Amino acid sequence: MQPDARQLKRTAIHEAGHAVMHYLERVPFESVTILADTVTGSDGAVRPRLGPLWLWDRQRPKTLRILMAGKVAEEFHTGRAVTRGCQHDLNLAGCIADELAEERSSDADGLLAAAYADARNRLTAASAWPAVEALAGVLVQRQALNARQAYRVIRQALSVTVVAGDDGPRMACS
Repeated sequence: MQPDARQLKRTAIHEAGHAVMHYLERVPFESVTILADTVTGSDGAVRPRLGPLWLWDRQRPKTLRILMAGKVAEEFHTGRAVTRGCQHDLNLAGCIADELAEERSSDADGLLAAAYADARNRLTAASAWPAVEALAGVLVQRQALNARQAYRVIRQALSVTVVAGDDGPRMACS
């Protein structure tokens, strides 16, 4: 069954959230897609570039924020809490948070809450949100992008920043 236009846009926003957070965290990825995967049951995916194990170990806090970014983007877009569709992301984030909490003698729920808050603050900032929307728009049209194509869309959208003037905020090119 084909998803309707609204669901396709939500999936695009979700995956664009992950991809933009990858970019902001400087964690490379191979591709981003909103094509459904019948094997995993996901509506879309950002495929990370795999690196050495020691690098993965160091990037776990970044990975938590990246995993939360899809939910953050979808919630910001819809204005409602997301209750389904991101369970795989949340399960993986939970496993990583458990590992980190055990190593650091800290609280996994606290790590998840902090990762969510960090992702929300960075992704929904006036300087970053246009990149999510721009990438989602291209994903709705093309359904899949390689990293080079996605990075181009993200960089172009991030080149626009909010500048506060006497008459309030306005958009300006940097």
